Amino acid sequence: MLGLHPDIVALPETCLFARDTMHDYIDGLGYGLFEAGLIHAVARLYFADAPQSRTLARGWIRDRRGLTTRVVLDELVARANRRIVVEKTPIITTKLEHMRRVESWLGESVRYLHLVRHPHTFGVSLIETASAMLRQATPEVAGRWFRDEESIFSSLRAPGTDELDPERPWVARNARIESFLECIPDRRWIRMRGEDVVANPAAALIHLCAWLGAPVGPAALDAMLHTENWEFASGPPGAAGGDRKFFADPALREVSAWPGSATSAVPWATDGRRLGNEAMEMAQRYGYV
Repeated sequence: MLGLHPDIVALPETCLFARDTMHDYIDGLGYGLFEAGLIHAVARLYFADAPQSRTLARGWIRDRRGLTTRVVLDELVARANRRIVVEKTPIITTKLEHMRRVESWLGESVRYLHLVRHPHTFGVSLIETASAMLRQATPEVAGRWFRDEESIFSSLRAPGTDELDPERPWVARNARIESFLECIPDRRWIRMRGEDVVANPAAALIHLCAWLGAPVGPAALDAMLHTENWEFASGPPGAAGGDRKFFADPALREVSAWPGSATSAVPWATDGRRLGNEAMEMAQRYGYV
């Protein structure tokens, strides 16, 4: 939505903040999965009219192996030629060092949006995603996903068992973000519930754009509600740098019913268990209790 504002470019998940150099980025992230967003961004920004744009984009990236990731990000920003850049790669929040890299690069010029989600719907979604990928993966590859601390599945599998427990990554990820934000001035970060954004996107966008210093008129607001028109929306699901469901159907979807209080039994277990104390306290801070 933000990327449809005329002053803003919202990139696919480039993962550039996860490494200092392109050498480490190309060789160290693994799977070929994490560079998908960068390939998609380069293909669109540099080779939009070429029939082999993704192949050309891969060559563009390889040619920059000797550069820093910041230089490559700066190139993308210059190419996009818009005043504000949104980068929303989830891998940034897997390690404090990644978030600190953002701050060291950009300092006072950067703003942080901590977008939270109800722990129950987060958990159901994560298990659904993991189960779909497990059906297509070998045990060896699946094991790497669960062991890799930069994977979205990190800490999803409880130690010593095959049980998937999404409460653990929900707490770990948000706790890490909270720890980082303790060192950021209040004026430079904001927290919003994803449920509120999709329930009333116009109000959320007006609020966010005012905070970012990007005025929103009626035409801009209407454009931002048509996410299917985002310049990167037509990427192939699973290879575009973002959520597979979005790229399969990029139109803005109406929100389902509010998931209810986080005090109820978690939906991924059949034994009636509830969130642990740490998760419950966090859910209360975020307004889910």
